[in-house]
Amino acid sequence: MADTQVSAHFLRAIYASQNNACFRLRRIALVATAVILVAQFGGPSVRAESSDKPIGILLAAGDIAECKKVRRKVTSTPEDGYRQQATAKLLGKEISAAKAEGTPIRVLALGDLAYDVGSPDQFENCFHKSWGQHIKYILPVPGNHEYKSKGAQPYFDYFKKHDRKMVSENGTTAGYYSLNFPDDEELAGRKIKPWCLIALNSKKGTPPENQLDWLRNDLKSNGHRCVLAFAHYFAFSSSRHGHTT
Repeated sequence: MADTQVSAHFLRAIYASQNNACFRLRRIALVATAVILVAQFGGPSVRAESSDKPIGILLAAGDIAECKKVRRKVTSTPEDGYRQQATAKLLGKEISAAKAEGTPIRVLALGDLAYDVGSPDQFENCFHKSWGQHIKYILPVPGNHEYKSKGAQPYFDYFKKHDRKMVSENGTTAGYYSLNFPDDEELAGRKIKPWCLIALNSKKGTPPENQLDWLRNDLKSNGHRCVLAFAHYFAFSSSRHGHTT
């Protein structure tokens, strides 16, 4: 089966916060970014395979966890400012369902993961106690709130501590990387080539040195026709913040 024959259901998004337009917006932006990269570097169009079963599922959201008391009375999680316990529970259901179907799954965590400054305490006591329970499935990128702590160091320390070392594979605090999804083990016995997922550090002002050169080289050398990039900021946005380029 050709590598362009991937399921139309490959990308499944969740809305990781009730009534929060940021999550819906970033799902749209994520798809747009993927299309731009494939078109720019000469990749063919993607068409669905005959089977309804996806080769993998991606869940994508940003602005994840905030540990503060909310104004309304909450009986179970009074410090769950962004409802991260509820969305973590939703993640768990999606992950369990995918595992039961034998379908590979990952979670793209699109930055601003631990409000409001991405401190060690906020990562360990807010993010980790909610979404952190699914850490083995998470593919993160930093957002602007991570950089409210110097150099986003707590972000890098947290993910390296919990075996997400890809965040530093191109430098201690680089934050960009690429990998195959599904991985070789998950595709064993199937005549399907994986997608290339590219995580980018969209830090404002001074993006990581050499990231653009790395991206060009990675796109030229990886040999994948199906490529999807994800980051915190995107070129097109209908949110209150507007476009970021």
